[in-house]
Amino acid sequence: MRFGAFWQTPGSEGSSVPRRHWETVEEVELAEQLGFESAWLAESAFFPGRPMSNPLMVAIAAGQRTERIRFGTLATQAPLHHPFHLATQSATCDILTNGRLDFCLGGRWGVRASKAFGHGDISSEESRERVEEAI
Repeated sequence: MRFGAFWQTPGSEGSSVPRRHWETVEEVELAEQLGFESAWLAESAFFPGRPMSNPLMVAIAAGQRTERIRFGTLATQAPLHHPFHLATQSATCDILTNGRLDFCLGGRWGVRASKAFGHGDISSEESRERVEEAI
């Protein structure tokens, strides 16, 4: 049996946003020490007070301080990103973590996020099309 850990909300309550990200890196280090196989990081840019706007960058930081644990995105919101950037950023993350990235794409997640990224209210059909384009 394999065990993984999931972070949707980085860090502890009351910590600053930068500190929360570093706490997540420290928790991933601990997860590796405890024998967890994977660390799954959610893209959650618009949770008030608890953002993780770029899990790939957090994975890179944690990857520099770990040796074995794999990193997963759960899930990168494909409709909010240009496919070229998704490809190059995920490839760079995989390189800098020595091949330890499990990249997961997701579709429409929320109106608030899509509006904040300047996309308006993305329909389910458009979301599917954007995910297919990203793949």
